[in-house]
Amino acid sequence: MLLKPLRLDATLTNVCILMTGMPAGSTGSILADKYDCDAVFASQIAFASTLCSILTIPLLTLVMELFPL
Repeated sequence: MLLKPLRLDATLTNVCILMTGMPAGSTGSILADKYDCDAVFASQIAFASTLCSILTIPLLTLVMELFPL
């Protein structure tokens, strides 16, 4: 809804919307391990965001289909 007034290309807007539902990358876990931080916690967060993306990606796709730009 925030991008609609900008009149951007629909494909670009849809990609931006879908990217918000994507899981966190594993880079945080790798860097946490490299710099002796809490790598286990960083891995758990990456895992949790991956599980959440199982729901968020289809939900965002449904919203984009119901409310086209």
